[in-house]
Amino acid sequence: MTKRKRRKKIDIKKEILDYLESIDFPNTTGGIADAVRLNWYMAKIYLMELKGDGKVFHKKVGRQDQWWTENVNESRRMVRVLKEKVNDQDKVLRELEKKGIVVRMDGKYRLKE
Repeated sequence: MTKRKRRKKIDIKKEILDYLESIDFPNTTGGIADAVRLNWYMAKIYLMELKGDGKVFHKKVGRQDQWWTENVNESRRMVRVLKEKVNDQDKVLRELEKKGIVVRMDGKYRLKE
């Protein structure tokens, strides 16, 4: 029987942070525990320590704890900015269509010939 290699605390915390930064949505304590091969209780302890260090954020949703990094907030902000840009472009295209400069065909805008 081979003995399992004991991981250092700093390595476990780095694994947790790497995992959270690799996903673009919050995850539960159990999901994180499974991803980094820890039991739920130890994952919760490490996550609380990371929260105390300001490296992860936490929100209680019903009976679940949701955890995320700044990465998720940044991704959400970028999505919001991109949606605003798309909406602005749609307004411009509708104005050009009203002026007769472009025509909408098959859901796409084309220059009027």
